Amino acid sequence: MATFTIDSENKIAGYTPGEAVPESNAERFTTEGELAELAAHWPAARLVEVWNSIPGSKPVKKFTDRKTAVTRIWKAAQSLVSRHNAPDVAPKAARSGKRTSRKPKGHTGRDGSKKAKVLALLERAKGATLAELDVGHRLAGAQRAWLHLEHPRQETQIENRLVQDREG
Repeated sequence: MATFTIDSENKIAGYTPGEAVPESNAERFTTEGELAELAAHWPAARLVEVWNSIPGSKPVKKFTDRKTAVTRIWKAAQSLVSRHNAPDVAPKAARSGKRTSRKPKGHTGRDGSKKAKVLALLERAKGATLAELDVGHRLAGAQRAWLHLEHPRQETQIENRLVQDREG
């Protein structure tokens, strides 16, 4: 089990098993529980100084509580010991900043609605003429938008082309 020391300048050091730990007045610990016992007598400012002395840690001004400080220091201290003694755990995959987009839902309509009937006609193998789609004299605005029609006159032009294509 790795041994860690914290000196009077609040510098933390890690030593692998079998590695000689220098004799000094530094405080030693080998588990998170031992670190918690040591930290119970420290002022909160010392916990902050110990955290800020760990290489690669983001400096903080204070911790929310003593338990959080001990847990974070313990986890960061594990990186101070050589990698061959570290637990065999795969790192979590980093999440990209992009959110996955939802799959676009197909246009559906309530059963028996005008929209559902129009969609059923459009999904046929041969499609539908504008005359078949027309419920009333003119297409509704939404239907015109699906077909990308800007003016009612375009309806008859497209219908004529569709009829000619089917007949020819």
